[in-house]
Amino acid sequence: MLVYQILHDPVTKSQKGLPMIVLVDPLVTESKRQRLEKDGARVIPVEYLRPKTTWLKPLKPRWRDLMVKLRLWELQEYDRILFMDSDTMLARPMDDIFDEPGAQWQGSMNNTVADEGQLAPEYVMAGVLEVPRNHSYPPKEEDFFSLDIFNGGFFICAPSQRLFRHYKKILEIPQRFNSDLMEMALLNYAHRKDGPMPWGRLPNTWSIRNPNWRDVEGGVASVHEKWWKAQEFKLDWELGHWFREIGWKMQGFYFYTDWDSRSNKGRKSKRA
Repeated sequence: MLVYQILHDPVTKSQKGLPMIVLVDPLVTESKRQRLEKDGARVIPVEYLRPKTTWLKPLKPRWRDLMVKLRLWELQEYDRILFMDSDTMLARPMDDIFDEPGAQWQGSMNNTVADEGQLAPEYVMAGVLEVPRNHSYPPKEEDFFSLDIFNGGFFICAPSQRLFRHYKKILEIPQRFNSDLMEMALLNYAHRKDGPMPWGRLPNTWSIRNPNWRDVEGGVASVHEKWWKAQEFKLDWELGHWFREIGWKMQGFYFYTDWDSRSNKGRKSKRA
């Protein structure tokens, strides 16, 4: 869905030709990797990040390998990266998010932090706050669960090997952060508001976790929800219908794209 929306859908695709990157772990099959590449994404295979420690206890077993997201900081050929969880749907292009004040480079307040090793002299870490399902749009300050915690499924970062090593060093220190939410908790600890590298806040007009229909009506750029489970999650009827419409549009695009590809291949074979 995201590859389609960012690279192909005229309503939401990048207006600046920004690349679409997909990190794939060892469980992603070769056929799925080839499909993503055929659709125009840059597929980057990554290995799991499994620290030699036993203290990490994810709240859900399926979150065991979410630390793999830290591999983003190894992609130093990119200046900045907007990370979006795969259960995200776009309503408009995302290009201009990189112009937000919170998404710019900042200077670290320290060079090193005790047992956590060296910090990067400059960094980028920007995210959005989380809201419950019933909220106003744009969200008001009283709507947010917390004014200090950003969502781990939508953020802007700047790759840095020094920061990557810093995060891994934190992982080696038992109970340094609450590991229930894994990488989200680590990043919020490393970039806490009162720490040496505080995160920058992005307006929630760019992303809403736990969306309702008012968000889409109001012009939010993206919503973070398992859109294929709208009925199961009892989402607003209008929101569920919007999800289904875009899903049908995406399926139609690939049906006709693949049909044309097969037809052209057949015609070439006959001519040959």
